[in-house]
Amino acid sequence: MSNPPIIEIKDLNYSREGRKVLVTINMALPRETICGIIGPNGAGKTTLLELILGRIKADSGQVLIDGKSPKKALQKGFRIGYLTQNRDIEREIPVSVFETVLMGRYGVIGLFKSPGKEDLRIAEESLAAVNLLGLRNRLIGKLSGGELQRVLIARALAYQPQILILDEPDAGLDVETSDAFMKLLADIRDEYGMTIILVSHDIGAVTRHADCIACLNRELHFHGKPAKLKPEYLVRTFGKDIEFLVHEIPKRCLECHHD
Repeated sequence: MSNPPIIEIKDLNYSREGRKVLVTINMALPRETICGIIGPNGAGKTTLLELILGRIKADSGQVLIDGKSPKKALQKGFRIGYLTQNRDIEREIPVSVFETVLMGRYGVIGLFKSPGKEDLRIAEESLAAVNLLGLRNRLIGKLSGGELQRVLIARALAYQPQILILDEPDAGLDVETSDAFMKLLADIRDEYGMTIILVSHDIGAVTRHADCIACLNRELHFHGKPAKLKPEYLVRTFGKDIEFLVHEIPKRCLECHHD
């Protein structure tokens, strides 16, 4: 028997204030994969994430998480980690790296309960997973942008989710740091058996490291392996001014269209 996808999206439509935001979206995400969602600003990428999380309701169609609606999946104990575009970390507050990661456990133990030994162990393990255990006592205000991103990933890992959703986690990172970040996500996928969805503007890094790519601009113009990504799909998604975006897409992604 084949392994069913962890996320299924069927004929999904969503409108806001009379404007169509998402039109007939169909896609399925296998377990233990990294899916990169790319598209221009205003394409509906964050809206799609909110529908997957069950935060908003579709006009028609459905989202299934492990075969259930998002609401029922969460009620059954399914966990989804979510890192939003608007980072909820004030770097001026004197909080250490370890304390920040430990915040990820509050979604499990409750906001007003004290973490126990197991929570401390999981937070430490999560910090080690992003290779920042040596900075556990450093204040978050003293971190670089790349280090802070890793801390926020560790905080999400401390929640022990089955699915990790990241909305533009590489925003503001240079190409080298973004590449290293994507490699880190691949390590997390392998070590934790996690499914990772990320929205990104770094098309090059996504095509090099993601298992599948979704090109979204109100409609889904492509969903599949990077090796099957053709220039015409990018043009449909981004328009004719695509060249300035595809700064480092490997040739195999634009020339090789077979498994």
